[in-house]
This record gives sequence, structure tokens and C-alpha cells, in this order.
Amino acid sequence: MVCMLDGWQSDFSRNWAREGLAAVDLEPGDIQCGHVGNFVGELFAGQGLLGGFSGLVHPDFDGMPSARHEAACASGSVTILAATAEIEAGRYDTACVVGLEMMRSVSGAQAARNLGSAAWTGHEFQDATYLWLRAFFDPGEEYDRRYGLKYEHLMEIAQINFANGKRGPNAQTRGWVFAPDSFTATEYMAIEHLGLTAPGEAWKAMEDGLIATGGRLPVNPSGRLIGGAHAVGATDVRMALDGSNEVTGKAGGYQVEGARTVQTLNIGGSTTTTVSLVIGR
Repeated sequence: MVCMLDGWQSDFSRNWAREGLAAVDLEPGDIQCGHVGNFVGELFAGQGLLGGFSGLVHPDFDGMPSARHEAACASGSVTILAATAEIEAGRYDTACVVGLEMMRSVSGAQAARNLGSAAWTGHEFQDATYLWLRAFFDPGEEYDRRYGLKYEHLMEIAQINFANGKRGPNAQTRGWVFAPDSFTATEYMAIEHLGLTAPGEAWKAMEDGLIATGGRLPVNPSGRLIGGAHAVGATDVRMALDGSNEVTGKAGGYQVEGARTVQTLNIGGSTTTTVSLVIGR
């Protein structure tokens, strides 16, 4: 069994500072290996080999085995899987997992091109300016063709997530005025794929309050990607920490009463690497 001992999330609305070590009840010397989840450090910051710089964070990390893992939007999940595999193999007893991304160093247009590197170059969405908006818009169009899709149901998903994000002390969007984006369609289809409703019936989850805070199966109580921010390599790690906090009653303003099991879902690239974690008490 692999246990999450503790964790810390930086304020997603500002750049990270070295605050994490002070927030958990562990000494640097207690950590035996390190794993970093990062997608586009080379493109946004001109920096690769992020796993090799642990010693710059704290001198006790000097010489600690560490590695960086990349799987686009699922980078954090595969990083967690790598760390748990080392623990399960008996190689180490404790591992530090870090999700790290700096994405405000370039223009919006350049950021879109950088993030587009997760698609298969020369094969996918070559006519798209903002590739991932298009990539997640297209399945929405297909869903609409098959089952029908109402704008008000997508808006309800966005409203729930932005409202949830306002309860998160570290959410990037906690002070934002509500605005829709195309990724609501992703959650709409995930509701069905995760078995919360039958195929073609995700609309019921919005109309009967199933996924809302206080509903029978709340989705994204912290706002997650829509309401909390999507810092790619850091996202899955944040989601796992949210899950741990939920099942241990430490989620604060977005605590789901009585939560005992949390499932995460993250899709890297054009469904190339899809990871779902189940976190239990």
C-alpha cells in the first residue's frame, strides 16, 4: 500500500516560491527520492532536466535520486505512478512528488503554440490557431451530433466549477468574473465515461444537481481545471492532493462531507495518455 503522507499547493495565481518544505511535517532528510512532473519547461523557461536540480532546493537533497516525467496534461499522474512504483518495489520508503510549471513567460499566442506540442506534429489540427480549444471542441460537436447538446447544460458545468473555485484559497480563478470555455464539454463526456450517468444522459447530472456541491456525487469541489487553473505538469499532483485532503477531512472550504473515495481523471494530449487515480481513506 502507498500512502500520501502530506502535501502543499502553491497559490496558482502567482509564481511559486520555496514554501513547500515548511508546510509539511517532514524533514528534507526524510525524503529518499524525488519525481518532478513537468510538460513544457524547455519551451516556456528554456529549462530541461528538472529532476536534476533537487540540490538547489535544499542541500539535504544533494545526491538524492530524482527524475522528471512528461506526458502532457497527464504529466503529474505518471509522476505519481512512477513514485508509487518505486515504493511498491521496495526501492525506497518515501518519495517526494512535485508538479512544476511556469507558463506566464511568453505571449498567449506563443503559449498556445508551446502547448500544441502535445499533439502529433504534422498530423493533428494543423489548421487550428488555439489547438486544444479546437481539440476538445470537436468531441463536443460529435456528441451533439449523436445525442444533442444544450448550451445551458455546458454553462451549468462552468458555473459549478467557477463557484467551487472561489472556495479554494489557492485557485487562480477565485477572483474571476465567470466566463465559459470549451473544456466544459470534456467534463460533460467524462460524466458518462466514468459511469455517473448512462451514455447520452449527462444532462441529468446538471438538472438534478447530482454533480453540484451538496449533490450525491460532487464533481470538482475545488474547481479543478476550469475553476482552479490548469498548470499542466502541476495539475494532476494538485488533484491528487485535493483527493487526499477530501478523504482525510482537510479540504477546508471545499470539503465534501463524508467523502471516503475520490477518483481523478486526466487526459494527456489527444487522449494519448489517460490516467485515472482512485484515492481512498
